[in-house]
Amino acid sequence: LAALAADLGLALPANTPAPQAARTVLRTLAQGAETRLLVYDNAQGPAALRELRPDRGRVHILVTSRDAPWPETHYREHRPRVLDRDKAAELLTAEADHGRPPAPGRDLAAARALAETLGDLPLALVMAGAWLRDTPTTPFSDYAERLDDILHGRTPEDYPVPEGVERTLAATIGLSLDRCGEDETALLRLFAHMAPEGLSADLFDPARMPNLAVVRAEIPAPLSELMEDRPRLDRALAALARRSLLTG
Repeated sequence: LAALAADLGLALPANTPAPQAARTVLRTLAQGAETRLLVYDNAQGPAALRELRPDRGRVHILVTSRDAPWPETHYREHRPRVLDRDKAAELLTAEADHGRPPAPGRDLAAARALAETLGDLPLALVMAGAWLRDTPTTPFSDYAERLDDILHGRTPEDYPVPEGVERTLAATIGLSLDRCGEDETALLRLFAHMAPEGLSADLFDPARMPNLAVVRAEIPAPLSELMEDRPRLDRALAALARRSLLTG
């Protein structure tokens, strides 16, 4: 929010604290004549936005959140719909085959059946497609059987599968994690301690992150060694991106 000051043409001192800059931005938006849209992604609840809503002006607010309830006096709920089954099957097939001719067991009927198992959830479809892309001859039904084994506890591994609508997604992530090597797993453990809004490209760049040496000194040796080896690090990041566990 504070970064919008420059877009609004506000000449704030370079050392202006972010909370103060944010309040100035909100006052400017409240006084403006233009219609604006503020998007707060992954908000932790109404209390987190209490001081971040302009009290007047032509400002609309769009909030995405997993937390509920939100007071109807200030917010109107819109629940996103999952994909249409045919669209879901199309997305799964595109991700899995990636332009290759479909292998046996990957026809439209099989794609629709797996899409149904995945709840037509776009994230689950993309992750399943990435897994299947690595094994281009695996039928969709085989992947569905693996999911079913996880969901019903028929695997030797201990998969943390929660209750509720996210069970299938958690199982899908579990299958993708199984294919990660030590380097990719170490990176995911590091990322798990960071904010969900996104990771800076400067995270592993000593030239752009002056305190990188301090950060490396605080993490386990295997991971710090990985961060020192740029080609090895790039391979691990590429593997995570290929499996849709990391997006750019």
